[in-house]
Amino acid sequence: MRLCAVYAAIALPRLNARRGVVDLQQVQAFPRDIKILLHGTALLGVAGMAGLIITYFD
Repeated sequence: MRLCAVYAAIALPRLNARRGVVDLQQVQAFPRDIKILLHGTALLGVAGMAGLIITYFD
């Protein structure tokens, strides 16, 4: 659950900063390689789900 919250803060920093949920400077200071890792796992999850849906309905 915490990883999802971190990813939401990283993926949508301006929206969350406007809501007052995160500090924009902290999000910008987050390590770049971990940001790429989080984006990669999210994209793999979406691609995997799309593949499963295509396979199921094929």
